[in-house]
Amino acid sequence: MYAADEAERLADQQIGSEHLVLGLLREGEGLAAQLLKEAGLSLNSLREEISSWRVDSGTSATTIPNLPWDPNLPSVEVHGRRLLIAWVKRSAQRLKQFAWVRRVWKPLDVVADSKEGGISFDLSVEDGQRYRVVAGGWTKEPCAICGWELSAEGGPERSETFTNGREWLCLECYHKFVAKEGAEVA
Repeated sequence: MYAADEAERLADQQIGSEHLVLGLLREGEGLAAQLLKEAGLSLNSLREEISSWRVDSGTSATTIPNLPWDPNLPSVEVHGRRLLIAWVKRSAQRLKQFAWVRRVWKPLDVVADSKEGGISFDLSVEDGQRYRVVAGGWTKEPCAICGWELSAEGGPERSETFTNGREWLCLECYHKFVAKEGAEVA
């Protein structure tokens, strides 16, 4: 519940991992919150950090939050949108540690919970009155750097991707920022 509140507070349409961490910190009493605090994180400083990732209102809320665009900030253009170089460098540095494989993005099957309204990628949950498998129920995924919507629809520029098995990158971000040779982030 706190994660949803944090997403709403940041005007994000989807709950991402950043909102989950904020929710854990906000809860404050659990083991996870204690460990995060011991690691030096605080709710207010993390909120400020996440807000600093935001570039413009046209950028996906799952990766870069919405703040007015400042033309004086160092930026780079990806898919016609301006991204802060600091954001791209930080993301690319984290993502370079993984092995990436080129894949065509395809919708994933999910399990829908009719009682709680959530979904799960754990297809081993029994299909019954409460849980049901929805073939191709996960229809899109944002690029981990620019937020570009990857999907099976929209042609090769939307479906040709790279993945590390957990996260996805559009071709442009992979080749510009993550590929071992020729990473262009200055």
